[in-house]
Amino acid sequence: MLTGTQELRHGKKAYPEPDLDESILLEMPLWMMLQGLEIKIDPTMAEQSNGLSLNLEVKDTNEKFNIIISHAVLISLPVDVLPTTARATITADSKKAMINVLSTGDTSGVAITDDKTAFAELMGYVSTASDGTCNIIEPREHYIPKPQTTYPQSQTLASTAEPVSCPTSEDLSTGAWVGIVP
Repeated sequence: MLTGTQELRHGKKAYPEPDLDESILLEMPLWMMLQGLEIKIDPTMAEQSNGLSLNLEVKDTNEKFNIIISHAVLISLPVDVLPTTARATITADSKKAMINVLSTGDTSGVAITDDKTAFAELMGYVSTASDGTCNIIEPREHYIPKPQTTYPQSQTLASTAEPVSCPTSEDLSTGAWVGIVP
């Protein structure tokens, strides 16, 4: 909350790029790395994906994931059985090889079956722009409210035929305001 307030009052602050050592990446669970990849997807580029789906399999840890781009959002799901609907399956013998392919895009240490261009397409949707800033809170002037479409314009939620009146002091003292009549 305080970081958001600071951002709104003084603007975004640039932070240095994190220095992620290989040992940190190897200790990180694969699902966490995939969540990091979910954040790096550029939605304007990913709108063209038409439901891109890839399977990831790591043999030494017996981890399996299905990653899908749907509505310009990357979703990574741990699975027990790899879906047959994916365009490609990336199989790595070790977690280190899978982390290498996800962080660098170098596919030399993994096997790709089916559509070999699908992984390159996925990596094309990953944003490489990093200026060390991240919006915590979007400023109000960038927010454009969408028109209300739940109710037709001719109806309102509080449409009553009779006027509404507030309880009087006599109603409050006698209990008539809650339906108790003396």
